[in-house]
Amino acid sequence: MEISITDDSLIKDLNKQSTNRDILEIDIAYLNTTIDDKEYERPINSRTCILASQNSGIVIDQSIIAPDDGGIKKILNFIIKYIFRFGKPKTIFIRDMYMKGILQELCNKTNIKLETRGRLPVIDEFVKEFAGNRY
Repeated sequence: MEISITDDSLIKDLNKQSTNRDILEIDIAYLNTTIDDKEYERPINSRTCILASQNSGIVIDQSIIAPDDGGIKKILNFIIKYIFRFGKPKTIFIRDMYMKGILQELCNKTNIKLETRGRLPVIDEFVKEFAGNRY
C-alpha cells in the first residue's frame, strides 16, 4: 500500500519551509489499555499514533486511533503540521512497511530522508512509561 499525494499546492508550500536538524520518530503503538466506547459492542484495545523528536527526546504529538481507522490521515497530518510549525525534519524514522507506504511519497516530494528502524527509542520509552504508570 502506498499513499499518493496529489495536492501539488500543499507540496509546494511544504517545500517552501526550511529544513531543520531534527530527527523524528512516528509510529502507531498499542498501549495495552482498553477503552469502553458506546459505538462498539465490547471494549477496544487502544492504539495511538505517536510523533516524537529524537533530538529533544520528547513526544511532540499523540492521538488515539479508532478501531476502524488505519490512522493514515493522523500520520500525514502530524508530519504536515510539524513541517509548517518547525520546518522539514532531516530524517523520519519508522518501524515498518505500513508506515513506509503512508509516508514514502510525501518524504520523496519534500526531500525528507525516511528510514526504517526496528527500534524507535523515544516512542519505545513513552509506551514503556505509559504501561508502567497504569498500575
